[in-house]
Amino acid sequence: MRIALRFILILIFIFFAACEDSPSSIGLELIPGQDLIKIDSINSRDASFQQNSAYFVDSLNLGASSRIIIGKDDRITSTGLLRFFIGIPDSITAYLDSDSIQVLSASVKIIPNYFLNGTTAEFDFTVHEITETWTPASFNQDSLNNLSYNQTDISTERTYTDSIITFKLPNDLVLKWMKNSRDNTAFSNDGLVFKPTAGTQRFVGFQALSSFGTGEFAKLNVEFQKINSIVDTIESIPSADIHVLDWSLPTVPADKILLHGGISTKGRVTFDLSKIPQNALVNKASLFLYADETQSNLASVASDTINVRIFADSTANEIVANTSTYKLVKSGTYYKGDVSTIVQLWLNGFDNEGFRISLSDELRSLSYLAVYGSIAADVNMRPRLELIYTNRD
Repeated sequence: MRIALRFILILIFIFFAACEDSPSSIGLELIPGQDLIKIDSINSRDASFQQNSAYFVDSLNLGASSRIIIGKDDRITSTGLLRFFIGIPDSITAYLDSDSIQVLSASVKIIPNYFLNGTTAEFDFTVHEITETWTPASFNQDSLNNLSYNQTDISTERTYTDSIITFKLPNDLVLKWMKNSRDNTAFSNDGLVFKPTAGTQRFVGFQALSSFGTGEFAKLNVEFQKINSIVDTIESIPSADIHVLDWSLPTVPADKILLHGGISTKGRVTFDLSKIPQNALVNKASLFLYADETQSNLASVASDTINVRIFADSTANEIVANTSTYKLVKSGTYYKGDVSTIVQLWLNGFDNEGFRISLSDELRSLSYLAVYGSIAADVNMRPRLELIYTNRD
């Protein structure tokens, strides 16, 4: 038994001796030189990578936004559209069908969750009944220009604070909407258009119909009475909403890349990677972008991340379909994130059309951010790419 135990211990010792971190000189001589690997690093600043950058205006479907924004300033007018659908409980359908319902009061409550240009500048809007059918999926600025609506402001008793906006609607209009839920042939419900007034100089946003929102929906509270009965209430949320922009771009210096929410200006940053060995295996690639907040206009809800995608065709501004979105996260005055997968694709032979960058919240914001581009006078502020890679020796 003791002899067997000693034999096992000798075998274990031999096994671990053979698994040393560093091979013996005899073993090292047997490894071909081209198969040795080493970890190396390089960055676009110190290695003087050639780079270029630009920005362009893209398109957005604001009907998918998680926020409705209303307001204006010297460059942008944001007009909101909203339609409430009033669900009718079974207990009152017969009374509604027999015209035995009286609306006593109809009020709208909006909880703001977004402010741009502060909270003290003038803000006001008028509310109008829309008189044609519309859908958020296909609605745009041309649609708004041709929209049919009642020119009379139908809102009354409007109140504004940073935490709540309220106003009342005509009782007969809301009764028509209630009847529309039972008979959409004889009665129409095309919703409301919110038009910012001429003196307005800021923007207010609130929760839209999206699963990505975190605010509270606009609500319509209807107080009604059945003939010779008690007073009751119905509360409704929107069934459709969108905001539409009339805009011009801000003026930013030529050495900046403009990323604008709502309008959707996106950036393009391209690095020449010829100084990286072709057989390199990327362990980590980090992209840095430096912000110039003096040339930016940021909202109460911070635009603290930048999306990065890979271009399929930078001339046509097309991205590679079904690829991931990578994030650059704000840290002080710069944004940083891991783009290893994209860089490895380029090193593997995929056409290097550059990084496409955009604000992560561009669908639900009107903020804009200026980041330093490839011709910034201070080379330390230019976009920077840092790589740690494994290379064969």
